[in-house]
Amino acid sequence: MEKAQVVIVRCDSYQHEFVESALKRGFDLLGGVKQFDKPGEHIL
Repeated sequence: MEKAQVVIVRCDSYQHEFVESALKRGFDLLGGVKQFDKPGEHIL
């Protein structure tokens, strides 16, 4: 069984800029958002 990677990133506010920054940090820690998309998919 493959182990899942988990990232927890603090976000001190629900303001768009803070949430976007926290999400980017989380994806970066996991190796980047590109590793999650499949051919033909669009990540918004």
